Amino acid sequence: AREARGTPPAPTPAAPAARPLSAGGPLPVAVVGMAGRFPGCEDLESFWMRIAACEDLVTEVPADRWNWADYFGDPHVEPNKTRSKWGGFLTGIDGFDAAFFRISPKEAAFMDPQQRLILELAWQAIEDSGHAPSSLRGSRTGVFVGVCNDDYRELIDRHAPQVEAQTSTGTCLSIIANRLSFQ
Repeated sequence: AREARGTPPAPTPAAPAARPLSAGGPLPVAVVGMAGRFPGCEDLESFWMRIAACEDLVTEVPADRWNWADYFGDPHVEPNKTRSKWGGFLTGIDGFDAAFFRISPKEAAFMDPQQRLILELAWQAIEDSGHAPSSLRGSRTGVFVGVCNDDYRELIDRHAPQVEAQTSTGTCLSIIANRLSFQ
């Protein structure tokens, strides 16, 4: 509107001078690749499309996960019951390509799905960045991973007939960053 009245646009401020890295303070960070999987979305593109369409990504517990009716009830009256039969669920969690990541099928079976996901998504993020994964080997690239919940280990402890050598590396959350850096 200002230009329509003949007034020149306001000057664009000059970019601040680059600070030398040795000056202290936070280091610059650039996001050059991204990846993600969300309930009902196999990738970031479908996630953003569904969010823009105001779609609800919370669904009833899928039958292949567990029978929600076994746990449905009043938690104030019965132990181990909940009034919820809803959640956010990832699909294809069982489609991990262990051979691609040079992991034996036996070891993959004991891997927490969080370990599988970080490997798949990190690979996708590197591809999205346009870098060859091999170009990062030996570089000063950092691997930082935040993870929580140890429920997969609880399932292994409850249902595995015996402890296997792969149990500790497959269920230890601190190993996730190591798996990624090894690749």
